[in-house]
Amino acid sequence: DEVSFELYTNGDMQLKTEHRTRIKIFNENGYEHANINIPYLTKKSLGKIKELTAYVYTLDQNDRIVVQKLGKDDFFKQTVVGKLGLIKFSFPNLKRGSVIEYSYTRMEQNFFDIDPWEIQDDIPTAYTSLILITPKTSILKNKIYGQDSLKILPLRKKNSQLNYSSWYMENVPAFKVEPYMTSRIDNRMRMVFFHFPITNSMISTITNPVFIWSMVGEHMLEDAQFGGQIKKQIRGTDKIIDSAKALPSVNEKIKFVYEAVKRRFPGDKDISREIKDLNDAWKDQSGTTGEVNLILLNLLGKLKVKSYPLLVSTRSNGMVDKYFPSFGQLNALVAVAMIDSSHYYLLDASLSHQSIDCPPVNILNREALLLRAGNIQWFMIEDQRPLFKQLANIMCDITKEGVLEGGASIQHYNYAKQYVLDTADETDRRTENFLSKKTPGLKIVSSEKTLTESADDPLYETINFTYEPEQTNEFYFFKPSFLFQIPGNPFVAEKRSTDIDFGYNQEIITSLQISFQPSFEKDHLPGSIKLISPDSSLIFTRMVSYKPGQIDITANLQIKKSIYPKDEYVSIRDFFKKLQGLAAEEIILKKKN
Repeated sequence: DEVSFELYTNGDMQLKTEHRTRIKIFNENGYEHANINIPYLTKKSLGKIKELTAYVYTLDQNDRIVVQKLGKDDFFKQTVVGKLGLIKFSFPNLKRGSVIEYSYTRMEQNFFDIDPWEIQDDIPTAYTSLILITPKTSILKNKIYGQDSLKILPLRKKNSQLNYSSWYMENVPAFKVEPYMTSRIDNRMRMVFFHFPITNSMISTITNPVFIWSMVGEHMLEDAQFGGQIKKQIRGTDKIIDSAKALPSVNEKIKFVYEAVKRRFPGDKDISREIKDLNDAWKDQSGTTGEVNLILLNLLGKLKVKSYPLLVSTRSNGMVDKYFPSFGQLNALVAVAMIDSSHYYLLDASLSHQSIDCPPVNILNREALLLRAGNIQWFMIEDQRPLFKQLANIMCDITKEGVLEGGASIQHYNYAKQYVLDTADETDRRTENFLSKKTPGLKIVSSEKTLTESADDPLYETINFTYEPEQTNEFYFFKPSFLFQIPGNPFVAEKRSTDIDFGYNQEIITSLQISFQPSFEKDHLPGSIKLISPDSSLIFTRMVSYKPGQIDITANLQIKKSIYPKDEYVSIRDFFKKLQGLAAEEIILKKKN
């Protein structure tokens, strides 16, 4: 993989990118890497792709190299959104040992945003290099993620008016996804750039991160397409505003408008800061997350509620480095609504089942940029409450045939509720205890979910079931967790390369009561126990009681810290290893003769 960036002046400053990639296909698993997408700007005055070539190299039966060149008809253009398009193509006639190669040149009327150099891929990389050529008069800074040492590729300077920078790496391993890591973007090896085209005596001030964030933030607030739309009149919103004005408190006004906007925009939305005409979005009942939340800010402003845009990076978009200014790091917009001088709501009206009392799950533990005129500032989105909370109460009887019959009442709070309703998290981090479909002998007779009109209430779930446990002669064996899916221990590797990110604090409480007839007796029960991690942030307790004809077990798992540095991995691994062992302990009942 070879990339060359060149910034040069030809009337206007342009960015020229030369890209060449060569991949060897060892087996059928590599065929998916022969489907190529090249992004480009569809407006010709902004950018274009040229000199696109693609080849397939194979060996014939006499081990001679056969070259197949793709023609113009093999390349397809597709508009993705707005001015962004894709050139798509696939390499034909692949077989084991084929080598594919493609190259292109991209020209852009752009001198600020240089694409990241993606050093690491999902497949091993034998060699990757980057050459960056910039004018002497410009400022260039770079930051490396995932790796802090690159080999310097020596390069002879060809022009005294240009700066040449170059790097390369060999034998880069394939990127390995680890359980509960923050995101691929945070951990995969890549180099990002900050470029400022002109240097002068004021450059230290102009390129200061605080100055840049503040300058761009103020510009957005003054821009007619962004800040201007917060103040405009949105047709068809008068009734909502009038109804909200009649409410006595600021708190009630905020809640009313928040719920009204959520109802107006049902379904999934594209996560984007892109803003078009809010009148069109309101009329069509369709918009990006940015448009939905800008409408919310507009209505709050009409009620004279102090409220501000908040630019964020969602979990899949990676952590923000506020000391390396690049607005490409921020991919979404939410709203801050002030209840009073010290209390506020963090609102994302694009999430249908998002409680007003919880920060959106996909931006928790992230730094965000608050756009308040005259005071643009960063703050950390944190919440130490167990925002994933699940309470389950299970009651069952054992029939004379040894079958468990009963029901369960489950309450899903906040994030647990959002996951069950399949609305919350773009990263699909569903690993908590939900109904098991793998327990042999378990049959769900009926299941019903009850959702109230208030997003603050939990989701209520009731279940009726039968369960035939394993049996050997007069003995019956079953785990207390038979009704729930207990995932395997995600932390089994000896070493860890990335930080652990659970996403949020959690509490899962399960109570089980089993009643049985005098024809059964207890043979073995798991014991009461309390398991605590060294820093007391992970706690599991199990209380077991027995009296003739009845067993009661209550289990409580608490995760009190959401992010752990990788150097704490051993203690996390040991805790979950012990937890998995406790979950495997069985109840054994004996049927009397």
